[in-house]
Amino acid sequence: MAEVSGLSQLLNEKLYLLLPTIVTLLAVIIVPKLLSRDPLRHIPAIGLELGSDDKRRQAYLLNSRALYQQGYQKVSIVRPE
Repeated sequence: MAEVSGLSQLLNEKLYLLLPTIVTLLAVIIVPKLLSRDPLRHIPAIGLELGSDDKRRQAYLLNSRALYQQGYQKVSIVRPE
């Protein structure tokens, strides 16, 4: 019980150091994530109409050339500015 009381007292004494440190760390971690934009958002995805990952994988294994051509057409239509 004395250990908990001692720990509590230590935290109270060092709170003026801990609080700004925690706020700064949160700001450094969270703010960039909120302000960042996805650099790959303009790249179109292919095979989404097929459904799950397994179905897209099977389609790739069976006919990868068709998927490549479909992706090439999408990329040539959508150009980032």
